Amino acid sequence: MKSRYVAGIILIILGVLFLLDEFDIFYFGDILRTYWPLLIVLYGLGSLFDKTKSKLFSAIVLVFGVIIQLNKLNYLNKGIMSYFLPSVLIIVGLNMIFESEKNKKKIKVDFDTSDFEKNTVKENFISHTALFSGLELKVINDDFAGAKLNAIFGGIEIDLTNVKTTKNIIVIEANAVFGGIEINIPKDWNVKIEGTPLFGGYSMNHKRPFVENAPTVVFKGLALFGGVEIE
Repeated sequence: MKSRYVAGIILIILGVLFLLDEFDIFYFGDILRTYWPLLIVLYGLGSLFDKTKSKLFSAIVLVFGVIIQLNKLNYLNKGIMSYFLPSVLIIVGLNMIFESEKNKKKIKVDFDTSDFEKNTVKENFISHTALFSGLELKVINDDFAGAKLNAIFGGIEIDLTNVKTTKNIIVIEANAVFGGIEINIPKDWNVKIEGTPLFGGYSMNHKRPFVENAPTVVFKGLALFGGVEIE
């Protein structure tokens, strides 16, 4: 079932419940004031099964909703952020472990030893994580396919200006958690931002005119207390 149908059904149910509340048949208002965080939990659960959504983002939203709900029910002794930030670190850590194992099976980053000092990579798909560290990388490839980048309390700078591609759509998942990611892409490529900012942001410093028949780079991921900058 497509996500828009699920959203439509949820809206219909909410509308019916609000009407019942107005007719004094079902006191939905009182329940909603206590259990509204469950809507965030449901959204997070739905996103986990949506192939177009970042699993990292979905898991963080799910945990955020659970923490808010527990707070509304007075199960927490401290503020929400006291529980949320450690939870984010755990989720990010688990994501790094499982993604690392998965990438070992299908991605082999090929460094040219002659270019190693320049941090030049020639693989068509790149996957890197900067944890409490920084990474500067230049990519050279004639059929670039995409990337997955995680900056966690660190920074990543990726230069894609010299890559080419045979694909119409290229997906780059950029997750900046208390960190920053800067990505330079060819000037004649189109950009579409679908990433989710949560106390952070995605930004493009220069306005790009639409180029007919040019590749489109779709940016996905999560900016949590961090930023993704597109040049």
